[in-house]
Formats: sequence, structure tokens, C-alpha cells
Amino acid sequence: MDNQIRNFWYEFKRKLPIIKPLIFNNDQESLVLTKQLLGDLNRYVDINFTYGMINSRFVKEFRDHIELYISPKFNKDNDNVMLLIYNTYNKLPFKLPNILVNCYNNFYKEEPFETLTLTNNGVLINADGESTVKYLDFGVQTNYSMDKNGKALLNLIICINENVADLVIEKKNVSFNKSSNRDVYLPKNGLVTTLLNNIVGEFNMIKNIGYIEFMNSKDADEVSFDELSYIRKELELIYKQRNYKNCKYCNKSELQSILTYYPVGGNYYCNELCSKLDDYPT
Repeated sequence: MDNQIRNFWYEFKRKLPIIKPLIFNNDQESLVLTKQLLGDLNRYVDINFTYGMINSRFVKEFRDHIELYISPKFNKDNDNVMLLIYNTYNKLPFKLPNILVNCYNNFYKEEPFETLTLTNNGVLINADGESTVKYLDFGVQTNYSMDKNGKALLNLIICINENVADLVIEKKNVSFNKSSNRDVYLPKNGLVTTLLNNIVGEFNMIKNIGYIEFMNSKDADEVSFDELSYIRKELELIYKQRNYKNCKYCNKSELQSILTYYPVGGNYYCNELCSKLDDYPT
């Protein structure tokens, strides 16, 4: 796999004069060509692009730059392949001009999506239609557990309004071991993933969230739930316990990108441009 990944980066560099204009024109052919170069690696990762943005924030000084995100498809089992692709790039004798390479999908604490609409082509954001769910159709309860290394994980119980629950989740019989199985609610489409990516981001879903349980509100009796944005406050406790570093300007996590420590000011930045935009004293 090492040679396959190295060949991908060399081929991507060779095809960059074709792919780059497509990215700036929002042409989906840029993703098609990249998938062709990935080959069998498509089983483990997706690669996405943004331009003129740093970690989901539009920044005019970044208008000629592209961010490339390697996503493990919200699957912990794909994490090692994602990291191998990322680390291989950082060991190459070249860097892609005006392109920042990152792990996981981009994430910034923007306002929660107000509505999500399921269509034949995917999920539409902040649009209305026949198959629409609202942010306030969801509620959450949280609790903590520990991973095998003694690090805290945040567990979620997500309750969905019974009026739209059938659109979002479905009950399936799941086996937990050879002698135990029970009916549980599971997501039936991309609505939940899109919403949770907006609330917490992919890297939190994989690294800091333990289990997620779903409920139909008709089964919740009188139990109270918080808005989904409450998860962000709870995650702050996880960050403190794990002592995560973040880029001071764009808030990108060390899980997403290699951060560089700048001793004057004592801050971390994910790239030189972020340090300049933050008026780093030189």
C-alpha cells in the first residue's frame, strides 16, 4: 500500500494543472479525477476540496489557496489508511503549491443547520421540501466513559421527534455478541451524518465520541433533552483532558493538521498564512 499511496501523490501532482482549475470552478470532475487516481484506496477514504477558505472560514487572503481533506468516511477502521496517506505526503520531496493537506473533513463551529432535506441526489442544507427535518427535531443527552487508554469519551443519546423519526432512523435487530441481540434504532440515510458533522465534525466523531444511541421521542416518556449544540460544550471538557492543541487563527485541531509552535507569542498555527493573518510578531 505504501507504493500505491506514493504513486497517488505523484500522479496527483502531475494531474494538478487539470484538477486545480476544476476545483476553482466548482466542477465535480475534480473529484472524479481524484477518485480515479485513488483506485482501491477509495474503499477507505474520500478526498474533498475547498478553496478560498481555511477550516470552513472564507478568508480573502486565501482566495488562491486550496484545502485538501482526507476523510476516513466516518469510519474508525479507516483511520490508519487516512494517516498513512497524510504522513506519506508530508515525507515527499515536494509540496503541492498553494494547497494545504489535512486529515478528516473540514470543521468550524458555524451555526447549526436550520433544516436538512433528503433528495435523490443527497442532502440539501437549509432548504425546505417534502422530506425535511429541522434542527429542533433533535435533542441530546450525554454521558462519559473511558477508552482503553483511560481517556474520556463523550457518549450521545439522540432523540428524534416522532413526526420525522421514520424519515431519519429505522429499527433493526443487532447482535452484540454470540448470546445477545436486541432491536435498536440506526440511521437510514445521510441526514444524521450531515447534521452531526455540522455540530461536532468528523474528527470528533471518530476520536472523541464513544457510542451514539438513537431514540424515537414517542419512547422517551418525560425525559428532557438538550439542543444538539450542547455537545460542543461537553466536548470542551474532553479537549482539556486530552490537552489538544489548536491553530490560534483558524482553530484547526492537531488531529487535522500538523501544527507548528511559534515561540514568540507562544501559539500554534497550522500554516504560515494563518500565522501572518493572526498578526504573528516577527
